[in-house]
Amino acid sequence: MTGRRETAEQRRAAVRAMAEADRWRKARWTSPRTVPGDRRMPTWGLLLATVAGWLVFNAGATIGRHTGGDFGDASVEGTATVERCERRGPLTVLQGIGFYDVCYLWVEWDREGWRQYPAERILVEEAGFFKGEQPGDRIRIGYGISRPELRESPAHVLAMIALCAAGGSIFLVGSLVLLKRYMAWAFR
Repeated sequence: MTGRRETAEQRRAAVRAMAEADRWRKARWTSPRTVPGDRRMPTWGLLLATVAGWLVFNAGATIGRHTGGDFGDASVEGTATVERCERRGPLTVLQGIGFYDVCYLWVEWDREGWRQYPAERILVEEAGFFKGEQPGDRIRIGYGISRPELRESPAHVLAMIALCAAGGSIFLVGSLVLLKRYMAWAFR
């Protein structure tokens, strides 16, 4: 009889060990905490932080639209006629958040003999350069693409640098950690 009891006890121990292994395996894959060596996909919090970093970076780029080169530093000034415009946006990689216009201009430079031709056609893709101009409107510009209405403000520049640096570093770190976790998960 002792042989059968030991066998029954051995079977019970084996069933308990298998149940414990199943509980451990389920807990490992569903645990909300990250443990060393864990090979789960990235957490939602890290993904949200990465997206938030990208948004903060783009907020800095959006602030950068409201500054421009100093019109007084332009070597040559001219009058430009808006030929046609396209609207771009709302999300861009380096131009920030929101819509902006990209326009073709015919420019007549004020200085005689500076250019071979009296007028030239240029494409201005600078976000924030245009303020709703329509085809046929005339604007003053400086060579190097500047306008009198766009002033370079130290506060704007500092805010742009701070937001781009903070958002860019959060986005970069978050992306690298997500990539590392994905690689660990994919090649487990």
